[in-house]
Amino acid sequence: MNTNEPQTPSWQPITALPIIFDLAGAQLEDVQSVFDALVKCRSRPHLLDGATLARTRQVYGEQRKFLPIQREQIARWQSVALTPPEREELAHLSARIDLLAALLDDLLTLAEELSHGTIDRVMGMSDADLAAALLSGTLKLPQR
Repeated sequence: MNTNEPQTPSWQPITALPIIFDLAGAQLEDVQSVFDALVKCRSRPHLLDGATLARTRQVYGEQRKFLPIQREQIARWQSVALTPPEREELAHLSARIDLLAALLDDLLTLAEELSHGTIDRVMGMSDADLAAALLSGTLKLPQR
């Protein structure tokens, strides 16, 4: 089997809704945790290295690409007869997926922004480029 070929999703029955709801909640918490950690590095991006941010962009970019499949699963469930509690939980799941999408977008944007000031970038600058960046304000001195 070629792993580069797109695979058909394994659509789940409505009985899987509570599990998927919990998984989406855990995923949202994880993304929020990583986002909060990156926000703390915003004023000190030199604390991060390029490989860490590249891996962050890869992992969370893949999660972002999976969201349309999750939305399709929700749409499939909405097309069948549901009980009122199932309809309500499905609406909550849809809202979670929307929050997750927005947070993933913010995380990926922040990771890209931080990648321009990593320790790898700073150490790779010539003395003249480093001085120019400091004097122009495009690179800020580390805060203690």
